[in-house]
Amino acid sequence: MKKKLVLLALASMMVFQSAYAVNAEETEIETEAAAQDTEDSLELSLDMMTEDLYEGTWINFDGGFDLYLPSDWDVFELTDEDTENGITFSAASTADGLSVVTMKNQMEDGYTLDQLEEELAKVYGDVAYGHINEIPVICFETDSTLGVAFLDMDNYMYNVQVGLTSKDSDLDPILANILYSLSPTMTEEAETEN
Repeated sequence: MKKKLVLLALASMMVFQSAYAVNAEETEIETEAAAQDTEDSLELSLDMMTEDLYEGTWINFDGGFDLYLPSDWDVFELTDEDTENGITFSAASTADGLSVVTMKNQMEDGYTLDQLEEELAKVYGDVAYGHINEIPVICFETDSTLGVAFLDMDNYMYNVQVGLTSKDSDLDPILANILYSLSPTMTEEAETEN
């Protein structure tokens, strides 16, 4: 129920963004979810970010995707166990308890977004298809995080989770900004054209 409220809150802030050039070799993503255009599909984009909400830094994580994080957050050194579990990045704000974790896991050949949705639904219950900056994603919620998962063309599943202060709290504007910023890494050519 809370997930639906959070997803509805995000959906109420939807703005459609046009595509921009990305490095296709590094950031090829599965487009199967594009066929999932339903009224329930979320559309989130960089245009929805509040630019002056925090001083931030663009962080590239494995696979050619970026997130815009507050510059004053602590970035954690990963342990061997973290790496074995697929964690590729972890950061948090000690001041307010907000956090972000990214993960990457190899999936079997031919694994689809529909299969990912099915597996996430078994674990987390309600899930929703969506797009963040044209990346097809599956949105889900745990007891303490809001997450998005997506696939690339090399059979890797990426998982980005932002930590909520409590399951019953509203989505923090900083965490919303981080989700809006999830985007393929732009090529140098595309960055200089803008």
